[in-house]
Amino acid sequence: MIPIGSDLKVFRPPDTVENGDYVLFVGRFRKYKGIQVLMDAWNEFPDRRLIMVGGGPLENEVRRRIQKENLNILIVSNPSDHELVEFYQQARCLVLPSTLRSEAFGMVQTEAMACGIPVISTALSTGVPWVNASGVSGLVVQPGDSTALAAAVRQLDDPLLHSKLAEGALDRAEHCFNAAELFTRVEYLLKEAVDAEIS
Repeated sequence: MIPIGSDLKVFRPPDTVENGDYVLFVGRFRKYKGIQVLMDAWNEFPDRRLIMVGGGPLENEVRRRIQKENLNILIVSNPSDHELVEFYQQARCLVLPSTLRSEAFGMVQTEAMACGIPVISTALSTGVPWVNASGVSGLVVQPGDSTALAAAVRQLDDPLLHSKLAEGALDRAEHCFNAAELFTRVEYLLKEAVDAEIS
């Protein structure tokens, strides 16, 4: 098995470590992403900022709910590639609250890990919890459980746990999700297949 990787020359820790005061979500605003669950959880954090980078079919609905419930959420629709990396680098953590099997892998997890930030994701029966190893690179909660999601966000307030998972996230990205190394493995596999066919 050769997983999808991230470009570690692009997605990397900041030169100066200075985690921001926000939690980060990156992705399309679609039903399977668990956005409503995330917003339910955010009702518990009036003083903690959530930045949601993305857009899509549910964007208007999300904006209406933010306004109606006065949620401390900022939507950023079209950041540049450079801005996206900066959002990762300065976040406390990335949250991927997906609830359905449509979330097969969660590429944003590898990007966040490569920037040295922990991930909170869900225990889907897909590759998502394999990418984010619970207790190593982040925390894994049950899909659809806003209370558990909020509790995981609070757990990362522990500086020792946060530091441990941040280091684990970066290490896992470097050893498991380095796109350059994975492309080399794909090339080797294709060459091996061609050679076997010829012989």
